[in-house]
Amino acid sequence: MSSAPPESRFRANSISLAKYISSLRIKDISVSSTRIAQAYLLGSNECVLIKNFIKHSRSSWAKIREKDEDFMLHNAQKLFGMYSSSDIDPIINAINSEYIDENQKGIVWSYFQSLVRIAIHWIARNAPDDEIHEESRAWGVNISKDINST
Repeated sequence: MSSAPPESRFRANSISLAKYISSLRIKDISVSSTRIAQAYLLGSNECVLIKNFIKHSRSSWAKIREKDEDFMLHNAQKLFGMYSSSDIDPIINAINSEYIDENQKGIVWSYFQSLVRIAIHWIARNAPDDEIHEESRAWGVNISKDINST
């Protein structure tokens, strides 16, 4: 596990995701919108970012683990409620489009899944609850060092 706090890793991965999506040059996603997203992420409080992600997405982490494209298409705004639909819709539509290949989709899903894994570490370290042990097992995340660091 990285020595950087989970909230820092979360923001870094979110920025990397925005950069990756920008690099794909998808027809429906403007470079300026991904740059705006990157600027928002850079200027945001790391803890607020990860807390909002957890708040809006935690009940759906199994669907992210399963790479459920249909679910993502119909629930993206709920999952990423901290962003406007104009920021989220193009990304989700890209995942479900013919503009990117299966390898590229897999990379985007890997980013989404990394955000969940990082969030699990954050919860274990900062706000452990009864669900975190089951979630950590389901995701294959070792949280013993996180819990012991509190």
